[in-house]
Amino acid sequence: MTAPARDQSVSDPKRIYEEVLQRAMRYAERLVPREQAFEIAHDVAVEMVRRPPERMSGTMLYLRVTSRLRNLWRANQRRAATDRVYLEMRSARAPAWADPAAGVEAEELRACIRGALDRMPRAMRETFVLVRDEELSYKEAAARLGVSVGTVHTQLSRANALLRECIQRHRAGTGT
Repeated sequence: MTAPARDQSVSDPKRIYEEVLQRAMRYAERLVPREQAFEIAHDVAVEMVRRPPERMSGTMLYLRVTSRLRNLWRANQRRAATDRVYLEMRSARAPAWADPAAGVEAEELRACIRGALDRMPRAMRETFVLVRDEELSYKEAAARLGVSVGTVHTQLSRANALLRECIQRHRAGTGT
């Protein structure tokens, strides 16, 4: 920038922003499409206006633009790699609906869980149903059952433990 522009930058950040934006656009448009270049140039211009005037140079401006472009490229590469891994993982496994045994296994698991719920003590089952099925808060369930919130927490914790054991036995094939 020229010396008069630096003097004006102290008093007119809008003008400096516009000058820096134009220069950053020239650098960015050489490397990326115009729409993307504007976003990068704007970010760089906002950053440069916040800097002291003596730290605004053409070299610093060019470095900020290329640094942002490099970071954007790296983020796109990471996103593309993640997407590739996800697509490979999805294509390697058949969807659950394509497996004829999946429906039978799901129904067996549902029956196992229903059985575990039926075997729970009444208070534990009621607590579990209120919190998990009816989606009441612990406080609301406690009020409805006439117990403390701590009791609801304890009953729910024990119910979850029983259901975990049921699912583990089902997966191990040892029955309910």
